[in-house]
Amino acid sequence: MAAPRAWVGTVERGLDGPPGTRGAVVASEDDGQTWRSVLFPGAAESTVWSIAAHHDSDAVLAAAIGGELFASEDQGLAWRRLAPRLGETCAVHIH
Repeated sequence: MAAPRAWVGTVERGLDGPPGTRGAVVASEDDGQTWRSVLFPGAAESTVWSIAAHHDSDAVLAAAIGGELFASEDQGLAWRRLAPRLGETCAVHIH
């Protein structure tokens, strides 16, 4: 799979806005022409507010504003929930 060129955190359709009660992520590999859902191990319990992809590896992090962190080591094909849960989280960065 080619590295996604765009990642977007979303609130699931029909639910409340930020901080929300459930969140999801979609990814595009063709400059936004088409999008696919990214499957977490269970839904995020709040809006996914920040996504970071490493420029030299396959690592991706996603943070829900309620403090949940999700990590992928294969460009977003498989995800795992990281513990412990943090407080309000508005940004993530991979160094």
